[in-house]
Amino acid sequence: MKIKKPELSVEALENDFENDLSVVTTEFEKRAKTEQARYDDATNSRFYLCLVFQTQEQMLEFSEKSKISEITDSIIVDGMKFAKKIGVELTSEVPPVPKIKKNKSYEEFV
Repeated sequence: MKIKKPELSVEALENDFENDLSVVTTEFEKRAKTEQARYDDATNSRFYLCLVFQTQEQMLEFSEKSKISEITDSIIVDGMKFAKKIGVELTSEVPPVPKIKKNKSYEEFV
C-alpha cells in the first residue's frame, strides 16, 4: 500500500504562513503588554504620602492623637496598618511579595 503525499499549493502554504505569523505576532504583543505592566509596577514610586507640619510639636501631637504610636515608633508608618487603625478599608490589589532564594554558600561565608 502506497501512502499518497498531500498536495500542497502555494496558496495553501501562504495561508498557513499568514496564520502562523498572526499567532506569533499576537503572542509577542501579549508578552510585550505583560512585560510593560511588570516594568510599570517595578518602577512606580508613587506609593507614598507625606504629611508636613509647621513644628515637631504639631507632628508629635498628631502622632499621639491619631494613635500612630500604637503602630510604630518611627516617623515612617506602614500605610496598610494605619488605614486599618483608622477604619479605612483598602480594596485595591496587594502586589505579590517576590520569593527570594537563599544562597547557602553566601550564608556560610558571612
